Amino acid sequence: MNNLAFVLDRQGKYGEAEQMHRQTLELRVKVLGQEHPDTLTNMNNLAFVLESQGKYLEAEQMHRQTLELMEKVLG
Repeated sequence: MNNLAFVLDRQGKYGEAEQMHRQTLELRVKVLGQEHPDTLTNMNNLAFVLESQGKYLEAEQMHRQTLELMEKVLG
């Protein structure tokens, strides 16, 4: 799913990419937990897609949340 989201992003299909990243994130949180490195990577990817769509406030919030969790988990 994550790879498909990247392809959609590169095609400029940002809305579809966002939806796919959100679905992937939801599944990863459910299966791996919020603090798993793969989940954190997905959060970061979602933030980049939000930024691509001009959703800067939401992207900033997602990046900040990801950074906070990465510092907690990875030091």
